[in-house]
Amino acid sequence: MTRIADLRKQEQEQQKKTDAEIRKHQDALEGIRIQRRREENKGLVGKCYRYKNCYSCPESEADYWWLYVKVLEIAPDGYVKAVLFQIDKEGMANVKHKLESNMDRYDLITKKKYERELGEFLKHVYELVEENP
Repeated sequence: MTRIADLRKQEQEQQKKTDAEIRKHQDALEGIRIQRRREENKGLVGKCYRYKNCYSCPESEADYWWLYVKVLEIAPDGYVKAVLFQIDKEGMANVKHKLESNMDRYDLITKKKYERELGEFLKHVYELVEENP
């Protein structure tokens, strides 16, 4: 029985060493991924985008609206930090920060277009607040 216990202990110790080696390689791989993401995304800071958004199962063009995005910075892990705003088909205004791995699904727009739409968004929000004091 002592022999079996010794073998189990050796097996557990070997498994710990193997697990540590795997973690070391996984960490190195993640470091490479982060570095690649940072390189790919660093040129996106300050750029503006839009995305044709909708709720699930749209039935017509009236079910879509534009979501606007501005890239604020690149996070330490290489993800894009962005601010998004939209006015949905019901007139609900929404603004939030979001992390994206890249901006591939968004359409690039000019800063002027973004600022114009931001002005319209803020005007809409102001009107909502004024309607419901």
